[in-house]
Amino acid sequence: MASASSISEALEVSAGVSRLGFTFLEGDGGARDFTWSEISEQTAQTARALLRLGVRPGDRVAMLAEDPCEFALCALGAIRAGLVAVPLAPPPMLGAIDAYVERLGPMLEISGAGALLVPQRHLERVVAKLSRRARARAVLR
Repeated sequence: MASASSISEALEVSAGVSRLGFTFLEGDGGARDFTWSEISEQTAQTARALLRLGVRPGDRVAMLAEDPCEFALCALGAIRAGLVAVPLAPPPMLGAIDAYVERLGPMLEISGAGALLVPQRHLERVVAKLSRRARARAVLR
């Protein structure tokens, strides 16, 4: 792989590299493998989606990611777009998602995040609870 001076640049130059990049272990004992090319493609897709929302390099983007794979790809996508990734702790239990969503608005305000990456399975619930301004900047992952 060619030399790179930043994470973002490394992701760009890795686009054509087919060898294994990351392996994420699943809770059930399984594993998910990603080549560098797949990582580059997925992080570029996330970066483009964030920039389409109107966030600009240097802005903060909050991330609600429930597993390590989701977290890594979201964080790298945000970095690739020149954004500051702001990880939010996931809800402690799946059943607690409604109470957690109630607290998202204040968490976004305090963090100064201009956008939110949220798993698609929670998008409808999250969008329904956020203010109009915040809803306009919710992105599914």
